[in-house]
Amino acid sequence: MGLTHTDWWWQQKREKEKEMANWSDLAGSGQYLRGADIDGKGDITVAISHVTIEEMPNDKAKKAVLYFRGSEKGLVLNFTNGEEIKDNYGDDMDKWNGKPLTLFTVRTQTPDGTPTKGIRVRCPGTKPEPQNLEQFSNESLDGDTELPF
Repeated sequence: MGLTHTDWWWQQKREKEKEMANWSDLAGSGQYLRGADIDGKGDITVAISHVTIEEMPNDKAKKAVLYFRGSEKGLVLNFTNGEEIKDNYGDDMDKWNGKPLTLFTVRTQTPDGTPTKGIRVRCPGTKPEPQNLEQFSNESLDGDTELPF
């Protein structure tokens, strides 16, 4: 028994959707790394090849961009990532060349509030210690507890 016209139409639609590229695949083809480029790949350790100051195409602001050995895409350096590298390798970006970094993704949001994946960096050997969550039990948060911040 053959397909009805409606079933055939839905089958064709599903097959066509399978052939279409994902937006992340298309948008990720730019010159800068995005969270979608490394999401789901776990921690990735790379070596910095060099740092440049570049004018951003969208807003003409000048920002530091990290480039890595074996990759043509650069990582636009945000404040959080810049501080992590500075705290471990010093303030002089010329001395970052050849240093290892671990890239990973975190959930974050764009300035307009849209959920997205962002790239964070960690210098190898500086993985954060797990927090002691026992200090946050219901008994200790009765309202009279003095917080450390």
